[in-house]
Amino acid sequence: MNIKITPSFLQGKIEIPSSKSEAHRLCIGAALAEGTSYIENITLSNDIETTMHILSAWGATFSCIEKKNNGKYIYKIQGGLSTKKGVVEVDCMESGSTLRFCIPLGLFLNKEMKYDRQGHLAQRPIYPYVDCLKKAIFLEEEKTLLVKGSIVPSVYTLPGNSSSQFFTGLFMVCPLLDGNSIINIIPPLESSSYLAVTKQCLSLFGISISKENTYTYKIEGNQTYKNGKFRISGDDSQATFWIAAASLYGDISIQGLSKNSLQGDAVFQKFISQMNGKLYWNQEELCIKETLLTAYNFDVSDCPDLFPVLAVVCALSKGKSIIKGVSRVRLKECDRVHAMTVELSKIGAKIKENAEEVIIEGVSSFSGGVVSSWNDHRIAMALAVASCRCKKELLIEQAECVNKSYPLFWKDFQKLGGYIKKV
Repeated sequence: MNIKITPSFLQGKIEIPSSKSEAHRLCIGAALAEGTSYIENITLSNDIETTMHILSAWGATFSCIEKKNNGKYIYKIQGGLSTKKGVVEVDCMESGSTLRFCIPLGLFLNKEMKYDRQGHLAQRPIYPYVDCLKKAIFLEEEKTLLVKGSIVPSVYTLPGNSSSQFFTGLFMVCPLLDGNSIINIIPPLESSSYLAVTKQCLSLFGISISKENTYTYKIEGNQTYKNGKFRISGDDSQATFWIAAASLYGDISIQGLSKNSLQGDAVFQKFISQMNGKLYWNQEELCIKETLLTAYNFDVSDCPDLFPVLAVVCALSKGKSIIKGVSRVRLKECDRVHAMTVELSKIGAKIKENAEEVIIEGVSSFSGGVVSSWNDHRIAMALAVASCRCKKELLIEQAECVNKSYPLFWKDFQKLGGYIKKV
C-alpha cells in the first residue's frame, strides 16, 4: 500500500500507543508466572502478536477480555510454560526483540527450536549468543535459525555495543536457573536505558537483578515469577513522531506519557529542547508547538531508534547538525542510516553519511515527490513527518509497514488533520 500525503498543519490531541518494549517483557513475564495474570493497556502490533504466538506455542494462553475505544486491550494470561522436551517451529516475522528474548527461554524450556525469520531479520546478528551460550548449538539457514541444547548458570560475557536485547534475554531466564549467574558487559555499553526498563518490568514479577557496577550484573537462581495485574505505560518511541511533527509544523498535545519514564527514547524531548523547541507539560499532557529549530549535535548510541525522525528534524533546522553513534542504526529492519540518506536526498535534504556519523545541513523545506519506506516502520513514520514541510505531495511506498509497531499511525495522522490518500 502506498500513501500520498498532502502537506498540512497538524494539530489536536493524540493518545499515544502503549510501550512495545514493556509489552514484550510483561507478556513474557506473565507467561513464566504460574496462575493468571492481567495486562492492561496493550496496543497490539505485529511484533507483540508474534511474541504472544510463540509463548502460546510453549503453553501460555492469551485471551483478550476487553477492547477499549482507543485501540488498547486488556489481556488475561494463563501462565506456566511446558519444559517437556520437544521440537517446535515458530515464525518470528521481523521482530528482533522476539527472537533475541526467546532464544535463551527456548533453551531453558528444553525445546529444539526452529525460528523462521522474515525480511531483514535473517541478517540481524545473533553472534553474542553464539559466543556465550556454550551448551547451545546454532545452525543458520537462509531464513531459519535452528537452536538446541541447554542453558546453565554461568558467567556470561557479551559486548555492550551489540544490542541490549541479548542482555534482556539473559536477564529474564537466568533467575530461573538452578544456580547463580554473572553477566559481564564488555564496554562501551549502549542502549543501557533498555536494561533499566527490563529490571523494572522484572521487579513487578518479584524477580531481582543486582547491579554490581556499571558493567556487571549478578542474578540469583531459583527465583519464581509471580502473577499479578500489570499496566503498560505510553510509548516514548512512538511519541517522537508527533513531537517532531508539531515542532516542524503543528500544535499537538500528547496523552499517555510518563514524566518519569525510564524509556531511553524519552530523551527526544531533551533533544528538541536543545534545538530551541517549544514543549511543556500541562498536567498529564505533553504539549508541543511549532518553532524555528536550530541545529545541534547528537549521539544516538543509546537511542538508535531515534535516528530516522531525528534526521528529518535536523534536515529542517537552521544550521549544520551532526548525528554520531550510528553504527548500530545500520543493523535494524534495514540500514536506516543509508535509507534516510537516500530518501531525504530525493526530496531536497542536504545529508551525507559515513561509517560513524551523519552530517546534515538544514534547509527550509522539502520538495515532495516519491520516497520508499524500505518496508521499515520507523522510516515510513519519519517520512510522514517530513511531509509536513514539503512544498508538494509526498508519496510513501509500502506505507503499511507501520503495522509492525503502530497499526493506527495513519488513522492518528488523519485525526490530527493530515490529508492522506491510499494509492
